[in-house]
Parts: sequence; C-alpha cells; structure tokens
Amino acid sequence: MKLIFRFIVVLPMLMLFMLGCSENSSGLAVASPIQDADIQTSSESPGAHNLLGIYSISIDPVSLTAEAIPMRIGEGHLNALKFLEEGPCSFCLAVTNIHPNGPKEFLIDIQVTHPLFGLDQFTVFDVRGIIMFDPGFIFPACGMSFPDPLTPGTGAILNPDGYTTLFNPIDFPPGTMQWKAWEYQKGKYATPDFPASTLNPFLAYCETIPRRYLGCTSVDTRTYDMRFPDSGPLHFGYAIDCNWAPPTHNPPTVPDDFPLAANVPEAYHLDMQITENSLWSDSGGGSGGNLRFSLKVYDHQDPHLVEDGGTISGFKMEIAGMTGWENISPFSWSEGTDPIGEFVKYEFIEAPISDAPGPHNCVIAVDDKETGLKGLNETAYYITDISVNLGESCWSPGVLLSDVPNESYQAHLNNMRNLFVDSDGV
Repeated sequence: MKLIFRFIVVLPMLMLFMLGCSENSSGLAVASPIQDADIQTSSESPGAHNLLGIYSISIDPVSLTAEAIPMRIGEGHLNALKFLEEGPCSFCLAVTNIHPNGPKEFLIDIQVTHPLFGLDQFTVFDVRGIIMFDPGFIFPACGMSFPDPLTPGTGAILNPDGYTTLFNPIDFPPGTMQWKAWEYQKGKYATPDFPASTLNPFLAYCETIPRRYLGCTSVDTRTYDMRFPDSGPLHFGYAIDCNWAPPTHNPPTVPDDFPLAANVPEAYHLDMQITENSLWSDSGGGSGGNLRFSLKVYDHQDPHLVEDGGTISGFKMEIAGMTGWENISPFSWSEGTDPIGEFVKYEFIEAPISDAPGPHNCVIAVDDKETGLKGLNETAYYITDISVNLGESCWSPGVLLSDVPNESYQAHLNNMRNLFVDSDGV
C-alpha cells in the first residue's frame, strides 16, 4: 500500500540565509541565482549538522495508514517554506510501503528526496532518518534513555544503523539553542505526547554512495524494521539530519569539490564484535570473567585517536547494572577497509562486575574532538546487550592464549576449566 503525505521542511539559518527566494507572476516562490560569493558559512554556525525537518508520525497497524504532523515551524522564514512546500519538492518525504513482518512488527519504507532540485551547491551529506520513540530503558549511570528492543510491549527499531542524541525534545528544548532551526519546537498541531527518548536510533541514507551524499536530483529509500507497542497505533517522531559545507567551486563537481567538513563530524558508523565473554554471576553469590571486544570506527575525517593524528578523542561505556559511565581505553588497534569504508579497529578487554545473570544493556560512546550543538562533543553511539551466564562458564570463540595480553593469561586459564565443570562443580 503506497502512502505519500505532504510535510513542512525547515532548513537551518545557515542555509536559509544563502537561499534567495523571489516570487514570479504566479506567486510561486522560486530560487534566485546563487553566485560563488553567496556560498559562505556563518561564523556563528554551531557545526555541520542541519535539521531538514521533524515530524510526529502515527501508523495504524490495522488500516496500514500513516499520518504525519510537522513539529518544527520556523519563524521568519515564510519565503523559504513556501519555496520548499510549493516549489520543486512537494513530497520530499514519503512512506511508500508498509509490510507486516510478524506479530506487531512492520517493515516501513521511508523515502527522502533532496528538497532543492537542481542546486548542486547544496548537495548534502550523511542524511539520516532519526526515529524518536518513547523510552523503553534508562541507563542508570549516564541517564540516557532509548527505545529498547529488549523491553516487551514498547516501540522499537530492530535494524538501527546507529544512535544519536541530536534534536531530541529533552536535550534540545525551545529556547536553549542560538539557532531555532536546531532545536525541537512543538508545532501548533503537535500531539502532547511527542516521544521523549534522549538516545534515538537512525538509519543512514545513500550509504553505498561515496561519502554518502544526497544530490540535488537524488531520491533514496530505507526500510525501517519497526516493532509496534502492545496497544494503539505506532507513534513516533521522525527527524531528518544532514550535513553540509560550502564547495570550493560553483557549480561544483560532486562530491570532490566539497571538503570533508561537509560530512558528519563524528564517526558515521560503528561495529562491535564480542570475541570473548566469560562473564558469570551466581545472583549475589559471586561473579567474575572478562569481556573482550573489538570496535570498528568509520570516520570521514580520520578514525584514529587524536594522539595518533586522528579525530577520535576517547571512548566511554556503560553496562547497565555492571559499570558506571566510564572511560575505556583500547589495548591495540589496526587499520582496514571493507565495503562500508576505511576503519580503525580498536581492541578492548574489560572486567565488569555483575550480581545478576542474563542480558544487560550496553552503550558505547565514541567522542570526536570537534564540538557541535550546545558546545558538546560530536559523539557516535552504539547499543548492544551483554549476556552474563548463570554460574561460572567460559565462552571464548576464536580466542587463542597467544592473543590474550599477559595480565589476562591467568584469568583466561581459570575460566578454561569451566568448559568441563558446571556451576555445581560436576
């Protein structure tokens, strides 16, 4: 079933100041010619991130219909709004398909079209569709909340590319930002219960295109695997985040004439792989084990640590119920390339303490040296769950003793016996 709806899109002041609009005899707003001199950044711009639009969307799982209400209504930008609504892109956002994929789970196709047709100088990069749900879990140490797939009966994205805190209504409420286009603002027709998680999942558009750019004639669609809440329609917020910097020539050669500053400043993709998990707990009677994992960091600017000439300033991690919001340090790193792009793979060994077996939510933050909105570090987030065994055990796929640092030899040897001994000592 194909569902397409109109939307109001708001560009940040950085782009609005550069976009000249005039009206023709029919009253339709059109773009004025833009010269090289017109393409310049504002000295007050807080960073590369731009909010193209934010909406409250409800999808009825029975009738498979969608309703979208714009949540960001800019003040003083009526010409630009008219250009975007009535000009070349009346349907820049569309829900094109809704497919059932199991009980209370649907595959939802959301299509994004560049709003400024024919203006190559406004090619945008790293477009992300951010889904904002009501929180299903709150990390006790860092205080961030997110829609948790492990929390039954709540809405969640089951195939996120990553997580971000950008543009959520808790951290970016009205009146807190210098530029209104970067903050959440409740619109006239907004529902009172706009989702309020502070750490929200996103899907990246144009992820197979070099530097992930969305050109002025581009259209891209991503499929969101959404789990519906137990009752009522699926209700979520949807924000479109993109990045931009002025090209060196106008008209530009895309993407070569755009500097790397046009891309997202933080890591654009993270990939964690657990290589050893011997964590165990007797529910208060004792605990132990190690967690070893690798983290691939993909960054357009440089995925190395600052001390190695890159842009990554550090790592933090919280495993709920096991650690605080703590800095972590890799013991080694290596470089590589795969279909996603160039990366640096960092290796970590941690020994968190748990008093409860089962899955524990884990959040990892990768901070960039650049600061952005509200003067905060540009940060990429990765969320997973860490399993803790009931009773002593050892799970160590593909880990050789030669791979384990000297200080961890004995801990690894102590756990090896658990391949043959269960929690009762048999």
